[in-house]
Amino acid sequence: MTDQFPASGFGRLVDPHVHTELLRSTVRLSRLVFGAAAASIFLHDPGRDALVFEAASGRGEDRIIGVRIPSDHGVAGWVFQTGQTMALNDLGNDTRFDRSTAEATGYVPEAIVAAPLILDEPIGVLEVLDAAPARFDDLTAMDILTALADHLAASMSLLQAARTVQRAIDGQPHREPWIRLEQTLSRTQAGESPAVRQFVDALDNLIAARHGDVG
Repeated sequence: MTDQFPASGFGRLVDPHVHTELLRSTVRLSRLVFGAAAASIFLHDPGRDALVFEAASGRGEDRIIGVRIPSDHGVAGWVFQTGQTMALNDLGNDTRFDRSTAEATGYVPEAIVAAPLILDEPIGVLEVLDAAPARFDDLTAMDILTALADHLAASMSLLQAARTVQRAIDGQPHREPWIRLEQTLSRTQAGESPAVRQFVDALDNLIAARHGDVG
């Protein structure tokens, strides 16, 4: 039987919905680990220099996805700009807290712990709202938060790559090569060989050409 793409039109490797669900599950895990009222992640949109809510779990989750804020705005903006983890337990008296955005979600927290999502540079922010009492009183909890943020950063890089592929092949009637690509990558055990590097370079050039980035 011939392999088929799912209803979204893509295989799992290049299906943005798969990577989005990975983000959602990690955000849910973040909320549960810290006994928090809510958790959410932002992804930086360089084109608009904004932070976009990509996934959320808990209070306000149904109202916040897709909302944008300036990249230097609020607690998330401060963490994104500085690349530093922040814990605030008295938001009512901290000028960095954006109360209006919180009110728009229907939930205004009293405390936030936020960590940057970093690859080579910050690409987003993980926030945990109103964690259980004393949950962040030791270094182990902060280490767990950092590990979750690192995991989310890797997941976001996959999501960005999947979206790039989606844009590149959008509207193409013949997608059989993409099916073959996924089948090949799913079974290859090749490491850092010259052939793999040449393949990745060729694929990168192909996608860039679709966007007019190369001649």
